[in-house]
Amino acid sequence: MKLKWIALVTAVLLVLAVAAYAITRMQQSVERPRRVGQSVLDLSVLSRAASLRIEDGERSVTLISADGGWVVREAGGFPADESKMTDFLLGLTDKTVSHRVTTSEDKLAELKLLTPEEADDPASAGTLLVVEDDEGKTVYRLLVGDSRSAEGRTGRYVRFPQEEAGYLVTAEFSVDSEPQAWLQSGILPTDHKTQYRSVTVRPADGGSLVLTRDDAKADWSVEGIPADRLRAGRVNSLVGDVANLELTGLADAGRSAAELGRERTQAVEVAFFDGRVYTLDVGGEAVDEDAHYATARADVSDDAGEDQHQAVRAFNRRFEGRVFALDTADVSRIFVARDELIKQEQQ
Repeated sequence: MKLKWIALVTAVLLVLAVAAYAITRMQQSVERPRRVGQSVLDLSVLSRAASLRIEDGERSVTLISADGGWVVREAGGFPADESKMTDFLLGLTDKTVSHRVTTSEDKLAELKLLTPEEADDPASAGTLLVVEDDEGKTVYRLLVGDSRSAEGRTGRYVRFPQEEAGYLVTAEFSVDSEPQAWLQSGILPTDHKTQYRSVTVRPADGGSLVLTRDDAKADWSVEGIPADRLRAGRVNSLVGDVANLELTGLADAGRSAAELGRERTQAVEVAFFDGRVYTLDVGGEAVDEDAHYATARADVSDDAGEDQHQAVRAFNRRFEGRVFALDTADVSRIFVARDELIKQEQQ
């Protein structure tokens, strides 16, 4: 009788243990939403992306996949910064959802995790990312809210708008809804150490500087300045400054030459060993809080190779009809007085 009682108790305890385990697993499945541990953006979505729209209040930008790259719709199809696009999109696939934070609407508003339609106060709305496929169908939506910084840890609150819950991603990232921020900013090919044959700087008031060299390994010379008087380091810096020029934005259509400070222009011409020639026409006056507006064009010799002809055609397609801004500080490092390139005489 005693053995039967022990066996019965053991069986009951076993049943209770199994039941407890099952309940625990059920609770875990409820408490651990399917988003937790997953990537913020799945690679399968990325492979279908034909456009990416970013909305933040009154600002928005739409990036469109075109010809193997991305362009900015609000900038008239100007090329987007491929490196920034890659880092941003692949960065989202690398980041994972840490845990669910809240489903409370008040808390979601506090974390800026409401859509513009849901938010009574625009300040409660987050930045909305929308990915569409080539048929215009929405395949992904993400709300990006406040940053989180506590106990030395950083992160970003997010929400998938088709769901009620907000989540935390334990890695910081930023989302820019300003079209200008996504523009491909580099202008000239930057391989100046091996490709540049000459650089000619023509200030608006005359007095050109002509920098030349015979081959990629030769030192630069400047017309009218003896080699032993030349500040070689300053000349090399000037060439590098030309190569590294970046646009900071595009001019609004319809602005006059006077409004853009382009009634007088100054120019930079870069000739390559392979027959390409790039020219920037830069406004002589700074406007719009230290911006000089410029245009760009390229030419190529008839006997240059097909790669060079293609590069020039692509460059001219990119800049045809465009007026873009350069930072005044960058411009001032290029249009310099001849004396800056000459060694001071020893007293």
